[in-house]
Amino acid sequence: MIEIQCQGCGKHFLVEVHSDRIKRIIFKEPDLKEQIKTKEVSYGDPPFHEDCDSGLTMTAIPLKVIEFWEYDWEKFEWKRNKEFEIDVTP
Repeated sequence: MIEIQCQGCGKHFLVEVHSDRIKRIIFKEPDLKEQIKTKEVSYGDPPFHEDCDSGLTMTAIPLKVIEFWEYDWEKFEWKRNKEFEIDVTP
């Protein structure tokens, strides 16, 4: 989960992001850990919100990773990794 900001009005949102295996393989997109380390996390347009026409068409500004979870394939469970819960403002 990351915190993003609307470029138009400055409103903050908590949103989900994930690493897409297909995009990593086909489009050579870096995994989410690498995006966080290099502060290149991208969300796209912010969620719909009232009274902000222009911000809905602009890419949101990533601010901070609030929670980072990864799957442990040996134990078959999700584990939180706070190492990646950092500021990602470009």
